Amino acid sequence: MAYDYGYGPLEDALIDACTEFPPDFAKIRRMIQAGANLNAVSSKDSKEEENILSEIIKGLSWGNESIYLICEECQEENCENCELKGEEIDGRWLPFIVELFLQNGFDLGRRGGSVGADCLKSLTWSTYDKYILDAAKILLKAGADPTHEDKEDGDTVMGWVSTKESAAECIYEDHCQSNLFHTLYEIMDAQVKGEDIDQIFFFDKCIGRKINQVLLCSEENACKGIFSITTPQMQYENCFAEPLVFWCEGMPLCVTEYVDEIVDYRTMRKAKTKQDVSSFFADCLGQTITAIDFESKKVTKGSTCYTQPITMIRLSNGKTICISYNIGDVPKEKRSAWFSVI
Repeated sequence: MAYDYGYGPLEDALIDACTEFPPDFAKIRRMIQAGANLNAVSSKDSKEEENILSEIIKGLSWGNESIYLICEECQEENCENCELKGEEIDGRWLPFIVELFLQNGFDLGRRGGSVGADCLKSLTWSTYDKYILDAAKILLKAGADPTHEDKEDGDTVMGWVSTKESAAECIYEDHCQSNLFHTLYEIMDAQVKGEDIDQIFFFDKCIGRKINQVLLCSEENACKGIFSITTPQMQYENCFAEPLVFWCEGMPLCVTEYVDEIVDYRTMRKAKTKQDVSSFFADCLGQTITAIDFESKKVTKGSTCYTQPITMIRLSNGKTICISYNIGDVPKEKRSAWFSVI
């Protein structure tokens, strides 16, 4: 199809080829060899700046659509003869497409770095799954700048990612998506600080691993520990106000005091103090994490509505670790996360 940015017929065909599922990489390579200009950008007459790769990244909305591959012959989702029956469409090909473009001369530094920034920003509208994190790491290592300021509104990519995280949590009540954008932000933050971005992963990396130990990790000289909060309306037991880390066979599943879930080795490395709180999770030690699910609860105080995220870590013995945040139920200075094992 023809696109609005004036790339050219071959470039438009390349975009189409890259946004098919699954992509035909042999076809894509033939187009590149035939002279498709990977560094084509939108014309000066276009209202928006765009480049081919950011256009492709935005077009890879497979993971955001609850659809499945179907048989090309019968076009029926439930075709029993379809070899691809039941294979969920996701963003698994996204990192390969980004890598292919970079290997063939795609320049992230064009337009003063806005090309690389646009590619990073486009990830927030792409497949809405963990594969955008892999693609982000590839782009960041190749020089894309998450602190680049948009010439229209002055916002940075990191600022936009933070906005997407808040919207996912507060507007759409999608804590899984909120965690995705939280992880993306932390990866970008680590890159800016010169830290190892390959030490940060989506929370699902710990699914299938056993919990060996549970720690509170503080960047202060002492941990606040596990505590309780009493209000006139209710009492919260097992509260925490610093990262709670489930050590899962060498991998740290970190739950922040705001109930963000992330696998982040930096939490362990930066902690000045670690407190073993495994005794609170006696029924969980040695058990395998089978799933991590999310719910939310609305709390209204006066004219303000708060969203309390609820994370449920499912274990192989049937137990569930429930973790939430008491925002809206307690004064601001007493806000904290809390957990229960059921």
